[in-house]
Amino acid sequence: MGANLNYRNLNRDLVKANTVTVGPELAYYALKGRKFSLLGIAAGTIGYQKAKAKSDLVYLAKSKAFVYGYEVGIRPEMLLSPKVALFAEYRFEMLFNSILRNNNHVGLGCVIYL
Repeated sequence: MGANLNYRNLNRDLVKANTVTVGPELAYYALKGRKFSLLGIAAGTIGYQKAKAKSDLVYLAKSKAFVYGYEVGIRPEMLLSPKVALFAEYRFEMLFNSILRNNNHVGLGCVIYL
């Protein structure tokens, strides 16, 4: 059990969006080893999004919105010590009230266990 704080900058051909979300996160071990582990992740999110949608010629819409949703994913971890791990992560995000409702995210990072 933990919490997540995310900032995402989406810059595609027809959509530009900046999103900040926060929420609770539950991670569970699908596989647990001495040096390698695989976790499943489920998280709830709430936050704020500022976005622009455009066509090839003109901007069509600007929006500022309160957004909410959920994320599910997997996180393989490699333990460097009993308290520190490096990870890669894939998440599918469903974000309601957003200019783009669903997204796929891939990330890298470090976890410090307390």
